[in-house]
Amino acid sequence: MDTHIVGRSMLLLFLGLGFAPSAASPAPLPDAHGRAETSGRAGASALLGKLPLDFVANRGQWVPAVRFAARKGEMSATFGDRNITLSLGKAGATSLALRFEGASSDVHLVGEGERAARYNFAIGNDPANWRSNVPAYAALRYHGIYPGIDVRVREEAGLLEYDLLLAAGGDLGRVVMRAEGASALEIAADGALIIRTAGGSSLRQTPPVTWEELPGGERRPVASRFRIIDGQRYGFEAPGRDARHSMIVDPGLVWSTFLGGSSREFVSGIAAAGDGSGDLIVAGSTTSADFPTSPSLPPGGNTMFVARLTADGGALSYVTFLGGTGGTNLIFGLVSDPAGGAIIAGVTDGIGFPTTAGAHRRIPAGAGDGFVTKLDGAGGVVFSTLLGGTGPDRIRAVAVDAIGDVIVGGWTASADFPTTAGAYDTTFNSPPSGDPPSSAGDAFITKLSGDGSGLLYSTFFGGQSYEEIAGLVVDGQGFVTVVGSTLPSGNGTNLPVTPDAFDATLNGHDDVFVARFELVRLGTADLKYSTVIGGDNRDIANAVAFDPADPELVTVTG
Repeated sequence: MDTHIVGRSMLLLFLGLGFAPSAASPAPLPDAHGRAETSGRAGASALLGKLPLDFVANRGQWVPAVRFAARKGEMSATFGDRNITLSLGKAGATSLALRFEGASSDVHLVGEGERAARYNFAIGNDPANWRSNVPAYAALRYHGIYPGIDVRVREEAGLLEYDLLLAAGGDLGRVVMRAEGASALEIAADGALIIRTAGGSSLRQTPPVTWEELPGGERRPVASRFRIIDGQRYGFEAPGRDARHSMIVDPGLVWSTFLGGSSREFVSGIAAAGDGSGDLIVAGSTTSADFPTSPSLPPGGNTMFVARLTADGGALSYVTFLGGTGGTNLIFGLVSDPAGGAIIAGVTDGIGFPTTAGAHRRIPAGAGDGFVTKLDGAGGVVFSTLLGGTGPDRIRAVAVDAIGDVIVGGWTASADFPTTAGAYDTTFNSPPSGDPPSSAGDAFITKLSGDGSGLLYSTFFGGQSYEEIAGLVVDGQGFVTVVGSTLPSGNGTNLPVTPDAFDATLNGHDDVFVARFELVRLGTADLKYSTVIGGDNRDIANAVAFDPADPELVTVTG
């Protein structure tokens, strides 16, 4: 049977993977004093944007009407049995569905060219609703959309395209596209089809390029054009077509108005896989309900993602989505273990954050909790736990020690934040009378067992003002070096420093601190070194690394 191809539509709007950051910058997350915490890795974002487009199958993570979904940049697309829905703009302000009107009742939509990448969805706190090992494809095919006509959807040069494939004798006149969401259709002077939307943007389909495929493999050009049926429906005409031969009609589809992303997406961490493969692991968050597509994630709040890229940066191994419903779900820390798994840590106040049986804490304790989640090498959830007290808490840094235990650090305003007997400081350092309540907050260091089931060590660290850990590293001997920022207390004690400190005096509004601990439950003796660093204004530390040849040497950035 001869095959005809009609209609290749190019979506020139950065369509691609749902975790690629939008052009808009993420809103900074304020700390306890309203200061902006910034996240984002431009290099990682660019790397993600180069990945091929995946058509992800629905295995129960989305509503049944969606069979597949895809996204690149600021546009998302979902695919039903007889329609393609495009969404962009803030909160999905602009949506357009291209529906195959009069399509056959027995159309069969399948994926073609299965990718190696797998997708995992851990949304909500009921594991029965999680989906793992979800496949993705390089193309989709609508078999029998009309008698003798198929449709193939694929990526070409980074753009989403669709082709209509007609068997010999297939009637091109049967193809009727209804542009639901269009306010008007018109033919431009050059023969392009303009689809205008109520939101003020427009979709331009460039004049179709058409040819027949002859039995010997030659291609014969054929004149073709769009035909407008009414204000929302259009089709194609090819008056000179010989129905005995196959034919290709190739219109381009271009958004003429750039609307930006529907909300904010940003990358917050990148790490080399710890198994020596050379793969990269990237983590981030999105505030878009249509990330990667409108039915995929809970409305409101943030959803997090972790993706593993092959060493050459050319393909995905997996993508895992995690989060609760509404509220904030943000990743601040990412590390890979020796087996190539990923451990992420951050903050959540969403409802139903995904946790696992046997985890240290599964029920939220307060207005916002820290979380720690471990994924295996395929992106499946190994354990996931909350961490915090009845006040707000957040984890900013995470590391793994030589035996696989997980160490995290951050900030807490919870007087009942969990601590362990024998730790350096088990009492919250409340601000004294006269200091502003907004200055309340201690840094904390917590060590969790490798399975996330319990706390092996947990301590406060700070004075009677504000301290927050932003980075930490652990060496082969188990010594933990932390860096962060501290404010002076007007009427109380400041952050503890040791006698051999580089600088024992707070110098300005914010100072950096560097401290080293041995988590051996000897009380105050667990603090081995503590110093402040800074000038007479504001100084903030963001990260720390140690010299592998001499772990007593550390480099601090900020």
